[in-house]
Amino acid sequence: SREVDAGHYQAEYLANYFKEQGKSEIKYILLNGQIGNDSTTNRTIGVLEGLESAGITAIEASAPLAAEWDRAEAMNMISPLLTTTDFDCIISNNDAMALGAIEALLSQGIDPKNVPVVGSDATVDGRQAIKDGTLNMTNYQNANGQGFASLQAAINLLEGSPVNENTGFDTDADCPYIVWVPYEPVTIDNVADFD
Repeated sequence: SREVDAGHYQAEYLANYFKEQGKSEIKYILLNGQIGNDSTTNRTIGVLEGLESAGITAIEASAPLAAEWDRAEAMNMISPLLTTTDFDCIISNNDAMALGAIEALLSQGIDPKNVPVVGSDATVDGRQAIKDGTLNMTNYQNANGQGFASLQAAINLLEGSPVNENTGFDTDADCPYIVWVPYEPVTIDNVADFD
């Protein structure tokens, strides 16, 4: 799946949220996964490019926090910033870190329903947080689709067929040997579809 698309969906959600409030400039706290990891890099690029494309000026409220995809680490790293830093939203490269941020908000007496928090991966806990109203959105990364498409692509290559035949997914415009399984944004409006 195109990691940059996960960031684009986060940006789309945040841009709509803040435009409804009449804001075109926001301050964000960013929770990164592992530094140097492709997912971390591309999800981050995607959200920042997406906000800019949508006409939102996004300013760092703090240096990015490398919480290594970990819920507890994210909670520990973000906690000192919540009452000392002016911020409008929390952007996380995955659901685990977003949930750590939500726990930190709650422990500081800040209602997460008043601060948009976005994650990625549509984990069971992430989807529950959306239902609870504490996580605003996440992205579904279709593991079943990825596994199925990988096996079907291998069969197709062995049989000399187009790599994406019978997968239901598209190939890359620049490389016909890449099959893209799309991310899907998950919000309160469609979270039940992913259970």
